[in-house]
Amino acid sequence: MAFLGQLQLDNGGDLPLTNISVQLVIVEAGGDGSDATHLFSIGEPSPVFQGGASGEGRVPPKSSGVAAWLFAARREAAPEFETQYEVGGRLAYSVDGVEFAVPLFPDTISVVPSPILHVKYFWEQQVGNTGSNVASH
Repeated sequence: MAFLGQLQLDNGGDLPLTNISVQLVIVEAGGDGSDATHLFSIGEPSPVFQGGASGEGRVPPKSSGVAAWLFAARREAAPEFETQYEVGGRLAYSVDGVEFAVPLFPDTISVVPSPILHVKYFWEQQVGNTGSNVASH
């Protein structure tokens, strides 16, 4: 099961947003708050802010930037029952050399178990004398 997460930054100011970095964090909803990000494969953001979303990102003044991540739940995320997770994280950026960090409000996703098919089969075959007349030398 895959999900698409998107972050849009609108810069209405007169100075660029620089050094943009985004850290995604996934926790089980209603759980103890422990990090469950390892239960998901998270791809590189696309399209990315000018310069990326790993500390080199930039959004010019009076413009917007968007980054989207495709992330897929591993089988262990919901081995037997539907499980809800909260996807959030942290956004960091700078304006004119001043650093800011803000939490990303989490959104809830539901992961359902992946179907697993177990097949048992056999080939019926005759063993022993088949009644044929085979001469041996």
